[in-house]
Amino acid sequence: MGLWMKKKIIIFTSSGGAGHLTATVALKEYLQGQYTVSSINFMNILQPIDLIKTCTFGTWHAEAAYNYCVRRRWFGVINLVYRIGVWYFWIRGRKINQLLRQYLSNERADLVISVAPLINGALGCASDELGIPVLMIPTDLDAQTFVRGLDISPYKQFFIGQSFDDETIMSTLRPARFRKDQLIITGFPVRTGFFEHKNKPDIKKSHRISSDKKVILLVMGGQGSDTIISFAQRLSSLVFPSHLIICLGKYESLRPAIEAITFPEHISLTIVSFTNAMSDLMAIADVAITKSGTVSVCESIYMNLPMLCDATGTVIVWEQFNHTFIKTHGFGESVTSMDELVKQVTHLLTNDNYYQRLQQNLAQFQKKNPRTEITHIVESLIG
Repeated sequence: MGLWMKKKIIIFTSSGGAGHLTATVALKEYLQGQYTVSSINFMNILQPIDLIKTCTFGTWHAEAAYNYCVRRRWFGVINLVYRIGVWYFWIRGRKINQLLRQYLSNERADLVISVAPLINGALGCASDELGIPVLMIPTDLDAQTFVRGLDISPYKQFFIGQSFDDETIMSTLRPARFRKDQLIITGFPVRTGFFEHKNKPDIKKSHRISSDKKVILLVMGGQGSDTIISFAQRLSSLVFPSHLIICLGKYESLRPAIEAITFPEHISLTIVSFTNAMSDLMAIADVAITKSGTVSVCESIYMNLPMLCDATGTVIVWEQFNHTFIKTHGFGESVTSMDELVKQVTHLLTNDNYYQRLQQNLAQFQKKNPRTEITHIVESLIG
């Protein structure tokens, strides 16, 4: 009698930003008990055509350059490089298809899950040739970077797991020409901690947060950003009792600059490095001030946490949608000027009627449990 072997799943991901990796960790939490689950950074496969690596003689690679720009908030540069990248991936399409097909042929996966942008057209083609099912889960509400060059209508085993049943989100997917049976509402792949019961008094106690203070969570993405210093400086002028939780992400070198800011006695402070306990921090927060990345936005939605999204400078092209989305649904506001930040935070946290309306809008918004939905889809595809 042969040994029973778990089915093999490969997740195509990216280290550009932290959102793709966060979604990858969540998917592994959902699936790794029943399946053998591994992940691959798609640019590791495409190293032979990494233009930035070639131009810098190996000093930089594409995703490292992207993260460098994110930390310094050079979003205009990112938008320009994105347009160049779309063109470059198009002209190298045949080579990309060849590299992906070779990788998949060697790995012999039973299912591919993609949370990676730009490559899904070539990935769909290569997977279809090999008879491997694909589940694409966009980690941006605006899926334009995921559907570039993608036409899935001919494919019998290519499916899209979309976060929410929302017409404006669906409109960003239509270039993929999906059939009705190829689109499934799964919820957004947040980590399992976002579905656990939270003992809020104990979490506050662990961070020495007084129960009479409003808790403001300041987070600028997993990579972190220089702009968090400016936000913290502005928030030091709040006049009501507050506790700031400032998340540095992977940008730990910002800590001395934050610690050098003088805060009045009624404002207390917690500085957090890159953390896997974001669900705990969001559970005790009264508002999140955040970069407009989709992971942070969706995590706030799942925690019914009103948000203020940073739009004080150029916004990355695929994150512009998020600002419209949260305002249209009444989940929060955009911060377009540092001069207005304290006024917006004060209005949101001291106007009870307005705050309760935001919370109600979030609570009533339909959010599927991604662990349940994605596990069910995977079982239907590969057993």
